[in-house]
Amino acid sequence: MVIINVIDLVIVSILLWWVITDISMADNIKNRYTWTIIITIIVILAEMGCSVTDNTIADNRIWSQIFNVIGFSLTPFILLIESNRNENRVRRLWVYLPAVVNAIFTVLSPLTGFIFFVSEDSTYSRGKLFPVFLTAFLFSVAISMYNKVYSVRNMPNHFVQRIIITNVIMLGGVTIQVFIPDVYVTWLTISIYLLLNYTISCETASMIDALTKLINRMGFNKMMSDIKPSRRGITALFMMDVNDLKEINDEKGHIVGDYYLKKSAEVLRETFGTKSKIFRFGGDEFCVLLYTESEERVSEYMNILDAKIKKMQKKDPVFPGLAAGYFVLDGRDIREVIDKADEMMYENKRASKS
Repeated sequence: MVIINVIDLVIVSILLWWVITDISMADNIKNRYTWTIIITIIVILAEMGCSVTDNTIADNRIWSQIFNVIGFSLTPFILLIESNRNENRVRRLWVYLPAVVNAIFTVLSPLTGFIFFVSEDSTYSRGKLFPVFLTAFLFSVAISMYNKVYSVRNMPNHFVQRIIITNVIMLGGVTIQVFIPDVYVTWLTISIYLLLNYTISCETASMIDALTKLINRMGFNKMMSDIKPSRRGITALFMMDVNDLKEINDEKGHIVGDYYLKKSAEVLRETFGTKSKIFRFGGDEFCVLLYTESEERVSEYMNILDAKIKKMQKKDPVFPGLAAGYFVLDGRDIREVIDKADEMMYENKRASKS
């Protein structure tokens, strides 16, 4: 068991070094990964302590109790902390309630034997409320999986598949140890799980535009094969261009230009909402995939966007307009759809200038 724990420590220590030295990872995500790994290291060390104190001699009883309290109380928090990011919907304090209840029962266990019991001769056994720990841990897995799937909802489909696979690997290891307690593979599979999820985070980060936080052109290119006409309603592809951005950059500087790009991205999010996928193609270009009921609704979205832009321009006369054009997906190649939407966008831009 100690050898397996050493392997676990090597894996998570390398992962901690990668995370700390990762210059592309957002600070909030880096902090959560860092704390997740630190807590994981503490729990692995506690399990190593259990392996040398459980079922040994009476003098080790107090140490066995301490190590078990640390391990059982902290474990359900690991996945909650790792997955509970700012963009997630499930981030309220109530998600920690099962973990807190488990921690209370665990702290009381040396006196009550709720979660675990260590006899006078240091013999370890599971307590009568051990299912409370198991429930809290499985709940943390469910919340973590939901948060991760939600966070990649606009990404290529293979991300959801990878998240499911990594969770199956981890749950497989936990299940083995629940039914065969002498096979210590839980922390090995959790260490692998954290490592795999870090690689997923790195790949998703590479598809996010640093300025606007929208999906970038590379992300769009990877999703092209998944972009198809909707079976219910229609799918419209918008191409958009920020008007006069070059002049703003030249006259007021790129910091101001970047500010208006970010504000334009916010307007697009407010306008198209959850029924869309929004991309920054690069420079002053945006692309929107809108899933809606009819082409009449597409025109309504165009009017809403125009109204929002005019409202912004009343507050800030320098705020640039957005030239937009769209084309409804009809089965033809996506590149041709982009060209058609581009043509409409430039026609609208010429019409507005004239």
